[in-house]
Amino acid sequence: VNHPRNEWLFSEQWGVDQAVSIPNLMAALVEEAVTVGDLVRLLRLEQGRIALVEMTIPEGSPNAGRPLYELRLPVDTAIVAVLREGHVVIPQPETVLAAGDEVLALSSAEAEPALRLAVVGEGMPGGTPAAEQGGTGAI
Repeated sequence: VNHPRNEWLFSEQWGVDQAVSIPNLMAALVEEAVTVGDLVRLLRLEQGRIALVEMTIPEGSPNAGRPLYELRLPVDTAIVAVLREGHVVIPQPETVLAAGDEVLALSSAEAEPALRLAVVGEGMPGGTPAAEQGGTGAI
């Protein structure tokens, strides 16, 4: 999709499984380049109900040094990859997060704030109060 206003044209009725908006993708990449600890939407799926999101673990995060199984991920979320020093790490429950890791996850729009808190950590840039945490997502 070359123009975001035309995204509605690219639907299953026209044989398109998933429309990829280049302007939205470029905006997400720019946003990712200037943010640490915040959640960046890289790709929208299912007519915007689900998103592939990225978060960078900031220095001093309470989750740096913690295994994924200790995170309280909200329902409707799944960590799908961890990018570390130019390598893709397939997440396992025992995978330990490190400062600078880029965490890729799938999330419903409603679960994004709780996912950000669970991954980035309370009190960090992009984090929110612990009272907003949800249930259990997937790794």
